[in-house]
Amino acid sequence: MRRSERAMSEEDACQLLENETLGVLSTACAQGIPYGVPLNYCFVREDNAIYFHCASKGRKTDDIRANPHVSFTVVGKHCIVPEKLTTYYQSVIVSGQASIVTDDDEKAMRFDQLCSHLTPDIEWRRDGSCRFLKSVAIVRIDIKSISGKKNGD
Repeated sequence: MRRSERAMSEEDACQLLENETLGVLSTACAQGIPYGVPLNYCFVREDNAIYFHCASKGRKTDDIRANPHVSFTVVGKHCIVPEKLTTYYQSVIVSGQASIVTDDDEKAMRFDQLCSHLTPDIEWRRDGSCRFLKSVAIVRIDIKSISGKKNGD
């Protein structure tokens, strides 16, 4: 990082991952063609992993199967400050390895965690009745590196 004074601590970077709900997943297919897509997620600190759901078939899952190395970016607070010709921001970039969760019990648990994170005012409980669970994939990103950067308060 060129401007080391803007580096976030790992703790602050993890805090940003925990607090936000939207990030951009970047993958590359077997031929190396990049693909970036915004999606909802949850970060589980105990696992040092990010989870998200997607269609069982499609570009994301095809790319992950062909090349599990991914990047994931989250932008927190951001504000353009015209009079200073700058932007105040917080951002985190994660590099990791993605895999599709195949165990049905873990898939249900991670789906519940994701729903609870995204809709904290609704009580979610795992009872096997979720009609979405059979038609979605749950993806886990095992975090290999994390870096955060910020400018301003």
